[in-house]
Amino acid sequence: MEGYLSLYYFGLEKVSDEEAELRFFVAQMHRNVEWYEIRKLTNRSDPGLKEFENGIASQKQRIRNHAYLRSLSDVQRTRVRRGLEMYKTKANFENELDACKDLRRNYRFLSNLVHPLPISIERIDNERGRGIGSDPDVSYCRICLMLARRYLAASTVGIADHFPDALAMKFEVSLNGIRPLIAAGFNDEPH
Repeated sequence: MEGYLSLYYFGLEKVSDEEAELRFFVAQMHRNVEWYEIRKLTNRSDPGLKEFENGIASQKQRIRNHAYLRSLSDVQRTRVRRGLEMYKTKANFENELDACKDLRRNYRFLSNLVHPLPISIERIDNERGRGIGSDPDVSYCRICLMLARRYLAASTVGIADHFPDALAMKFEVSLNGIRPLIAAGFNDEPH
């Protein structure tokens, strides 16, 4: 799910050069902040930390002064100021992409499934992570697989459509079989 959102946001969505530049600057700053935090946790006296601090301050200023920043909504500008990698919200993706129509619900659902699955310490049936499957566990795993199928299909189709001459026409028959999986839901067969 997150892989598809990143693929779309950083690679497939058609945006102006100005917006692409802002996205690049925001992603670059986010990456540098993460590396700074990793290095700081590893060695607080690392002499390279000062270079990171200066560079990050410079990157923040460049982003604050970027012309495209004014084009974003208040919520998106706040996300940029907070240093988030992507300034689009889950609601933005839900409104823009068919594959993401239930993104917030599915994201929350999957987040809550992480702990009660068979390999977890705590399970729905209180078996305490013995790896013994149960009907609810199998059903939850199936839902996870169906969601993964949706986002893999959307990624595959998105990449092919982004390169119509090189991929979409060459693999048209295969893609026609994959496209319905984006909206297939949780049935065994696509609609």
